[in-house]
Amino acid sequence: MSIPKLQLRFLVIGGGLAGISAAISLARNGHHATVLEAQQEFSEVGAGIQIPPNATRILDQWGLTSQLLDYATSPHDIQFRSYRSGQVLSVTPLIPDVQTRYQSPHVVLHRADLLAVLVDEARRLNVELNTGCAAAEIDFSARTVRTVSGRVFTGDIIIGADGEKSSARNLALGQDTAPEATGRLVYRLTVKSAMMMTEQSTKGLVDPPRVTCWLGPDMHILCYNLESRDVCNVVFTRADDTPTQRRPPGPQPVPIDEMRRIFSDWDEPLRRMLDLAESAVYWPALKGRDINTWSHPSGSFILIGDAAHTMPPHLVQGAAQGIEDAACLAELFEHVRSRSQIPDALELFQEIRRARCQEIATRAAKAAGVWALVDGPAQQKRDQELLEQEPFDGYPNPFSDPKLQEWLYGYDLAKATREAWENSTKSPEPK
Repeated sequence: MSIPKLQLRFLVIGGGLAGISAAISLARNGHHATVLEAQQEFSEVGAGIQIPPNATRILDQWGLTSQLLDYATSPHDIQFRSYRSGQVLSVTPLIPDVQTRYQSPHVVLHRADLLAVLVDEARRLNVELNTGCAAAEIDFSARTVRTVSGRVFTGDIIIGADGEKSSARNLALGQDTAPEATGRLVYRLTVKSAMMMTEQSTKGLVDPPRVTCWLGPDMHILCYNLESRDVCNVVFTRADDTPTQRRPPGPQPVPIDEMRRIFSDWDEPLRRMLDLAESAVYWPALKGRDINTWSHPSGSFILIGDAAHTMPPHLVQGAAQGIEDAACLAELFEHVRSRSQIPDALELFQEIRRARCQEIATRAAKAAGVWALVDGPAQQKRDQELLEQEPFDGYPNPFSDPKLQEWLYGYDLAKATREAWENSTKSPEPK
């Protein structure tokens, strides 16, 4: 006779994309999920976000494709361009090639819209959603979380999903793990799509929808249209001219004239797009510190998402890996039949997820360097490879790299998780 599945209570610290995704995935499998969000409402800082096929496939399995496509745009391709001439160096066809091959689209949308879709689904699944509940204290042996307001929540397993500045991570590891400055700044601005459509030089950036990436010295600049918001999202990073200056946290306004000065000798459509912009913001780019473990010796706590594995954005896998974390957790706990198996299941989760996330971070950092080559022989070699060679393993456009594309988008998370459980010595028969 089979042993019935164990139904558990999960406390999720953090109500961002990874935290709400974890609550959805676990609730769909019959567990009780409680989310503790520090802010007074569920909200996402930022503008656009790209969700690649490995993540949209999971969202489809959760029955969220229709809701997602109410807000999302499906770009036809990703174009890499020379920063001065605007010459198209490489094109990754997303529709139909990538979408057909992996049976799921690559989409772009506003971060707040994605979170809203997830929160609505969490409510439908009766996830207990709490705002204004910043975690102040965790009793790992009792599996309780005390908030700054004095409320106490109890569960069987605690998930730290409170982002790169995670307080749950600090509490679990007993040390300050605040992310460190990278010496680079991130800039973001939006431009009205309707205005770009009226200009011959900028119309092609939004119609048909595409992701455009200009490669230039020490930086690249990315833009894509968010059709449901009627804005084109533009983002780039560059070295901080005054790295010793203490920067305020969070987005700060930057004069649009400064942006125009930075790109004064770049491709004309890009310069014209900046002429149409009205405002911009910047913030210091941060890098998560390397941590030795995502868990706690109590065997009842695990980190996920950016709280566990921040990564450079160049493979657009940050949010996607948080969604994969959520699906992996739920799949693992499908096999748990006894509370005695919980610590080993959480340890196995880290083994499965950490290797993949570390490799993505390494490949993203490599892409960052290749995209930001200064003018010279190495840059010329990169551009020649993009223009003249068929995509190969290590191709400068990673979205067309056949081996990397298959590894990222063709990943069968459920199969990998099941096989890891079956092969692990850390999954004893329940007692």
